[in-house]
Amino acid sequence: MPRASKGFTLIEALLALAILATAVAGMLTVRADALRNAQRARDQRLATMIAGQLLADAALDPPLRDTVEQSVAGHPGFSYRYTLTTVTVEPLGEVQRLRIEVLYPSAAGERGGKDALAIETFLPLPQ
Repeated sequence: MPRASKGFTLIEALLALAILATAVAGMLTVRADALRNAQRARDQRLATMIAGQLLADAALDPPLRDTVEQSVAGHPGFSYRYTLTTVTVEPLGEVQRLRIEVLYPSAAGERGGKDALAIETFLPLPQ
């Protein structure tokens, strides 16, 4: 004669716990990816703002030579450098191409490396 069941067996409870743990682990992975992507987007946006400010400053007071990597005040992990080259652009003739490269932490600190955002513009040759 079969016994009446009044609850879950140990195997049923363990199986339910394993399914729940798998679901929670999946949600935590998605959350970690979302946080990493938000950090990356924040860093890219900040690098773009820094590059724009450096470009505006360079238009008012153009750099006279290439620079070594310099840190950005108030933004740890961010740095920049200028590269100047003389090029011929028709119909302007010879001009200076100014490249501003902003380096920022790679993917929220992954691999300890840096990503770069670069913008370029043309300036008249110094007189």
